[in-house]
Amino acid sequence: MGEGALDQAVDHHEPFFRPWRGRDYVNIGLLVMSESAYGWEDDEGWKSPSADHPTVTVHAVINNFSSEGSLVRRDSGEPSIFRREATRALAGSVHPSRSELIAAWDRCAYSIYVQSSVGNGSDNRPSRAMYEAAQAPFLSLLETLRPRRVVILGLEAWESFPPTQRYLTRDVQAYQLSSGDLVWCIALGHPASLQKWPGWETVHTAINLFSDLQLPAA
Repeated sequence: MGEGALDQAVDHHEPFFRPWRGRDYVNIGLLVMSESAYGWEDDEGWKSPSADHPTVTVHAVINNFSSEGSLVRRDSGEPSIFRREATRALAGSVHPSRSELIAAWDRCAYSIYVQSSVGNGSDNRPSRAMYEAAQAPFLSLLETLRPRRVVILGLEAWESFPPTQRYLTRDVQAYQLSSGDLVWCIALGHPASLQKWPGWETVHTAINLFSDLQLPAA
């Protein structure tokens, strides 16, 4: 998929990125959102993320997470530190086994907030227009997936999410679906930001507590 096709996606209410859905998502209802994706370079030149980038990312994590807890990155625009730390937080282990990796990602859905590539290379950041264009597709995604809980990895991105309908704290708020059901979200630091990422163990605990927290359903 070329960059132009990605850019066209921001003009529509339907998401460009197709979410990964784990086998146990239907029972658990946990949606994980990352901020954005960007182009990366390989031996053939610059590559742009496709609509299946969330699934490509999850498969890369499961297949390439080594016993040392590092990642071999050659097929994705996500920096390895993001995928490594996010996966550790989901799995609850610094060196998750393959079965633990599969179980961790099977319990959730995963997608990307900004619906266009932010450019080539990890130094690029989403523009205000990109953040604004992501709001309607995100609400459409919620209606499609109907998650019980949403974990948003990126405090800066969270500031640009659509207005919520319920407020608990600055970083714990809810959207109301057309059915009347509430979808509660928690915003956490981005794993690639050393200043804002509290560590995978803290995030693992936060996700579990948030998932078990008794909150209004409607």
